[in-house]
Amino acid sequence: MTILSGFLTTPELFYVRNHGAVPLVSDEEALDWTISIEGLVENPITITLKQVLEEFEQVTLPITLVCAGNRRKEQNQVRKSQGFSWGAAGVSTSLFTGPMLADVINKAKPTRKARFLCMEGADQLVSEVYYFEMV
Repeated sequence: MTILSGFLTTPELFYVRNHGAVPLVSDEEALDWTISIEGLVENPITITLKQVLEEFEQVTLPITLVCAGNRRKEQNQVRKSQGFSWGAAGVSTSLFTGPMLADVINKAKPTRKARFLCMEGADQLVSEVYYFEMV
């Protein structure tokens, strides 16, 4: 058993939030999943998760995840919003290991006009697509 201290959230207390059913996938199956980087890039690529793990430096960093609905209960007292009205429980910090996202994206050589990153998954959700501005 690993004892975590300080600002890290223990696994038992780490919040879980999803917008759809969580698929059951074996670790071996996940290695064949593909990631495509396309659009305003010089070198569109499709790589497997296995390639991401093998071809890029893996770093471990403390990451804080915050649900967009965190403290919505208080927000709803000021102005009604959509979504579950939970308190301040939608935030957790842990150590995550993987490649830097910029390293993976840079393999596709984004053009100078590329400003946004659109991440889409294979899960079936109610028309939710998240856009992130590249800085």
